[in-house]
Amino acid sequence: MQTLADIVTAVSEGIARRKARIAKRKLDAQKDNVTNGSLLRIFRTRMGITYDDFVGMDAHIRQWISRVENGRAIITPEIARRFVTTIEGLKKKTKTQ
Repeated sequence: MQTLADIVTAVSEGIARRKARIAKRKLDAQKDNVTNGSLLRIFRTRMGITYDDFVGMDAHIRQWISRVENGRAIITPEIARRFVTTIEGLKKKTKTQ
């Protein structure tokens, strides 16, 4: 037989899971509203990425957005560095082919 504490714990865990699911859905919707221009602006100003480097990568970048504030994407510096190394790797592959 379950005690009252077990029931309260189960209910609060369910509520926490639901809140997390709603927050994830909200972030995903906000990510979709971020324009490619604003994403490119982030990388162009920080790392000198050109539009040609950026084409086709926007879907990957959207996955890396950690949060959205006032319609602008916030990407952590670690993620930005990872993106730049990915771009540099792609450039090297295309030069050797």
